[in-house]
Amino acid sequence: MTLRKTDYEAIAAAINARPSGRGYDEAENEGHERSAGRIAKLIADYCASRDPNFQRAKFLQQCGIETGE
Repeated sequence: MTLRKTDYEAIAAAINARPSGRGYDEAENEGHERSAGRIAKLIADYCASRDPNFQRAKFLQQCGIETGE
């Protein structure tokens, strides 16, 4: 199966989603960001290995991940 741009966008949106609601504090937000960053980079590595046209930096940016790339 080949992923399309809309698939990558949907995956990035899911990774970038932030939990909300009462009781959600700064420490939990930081933990979510670290976990989301690790997951996004693993997915980006996989997608890049399968698709030579995959734009890793753009994907990570859409995931809300600062990479410095």
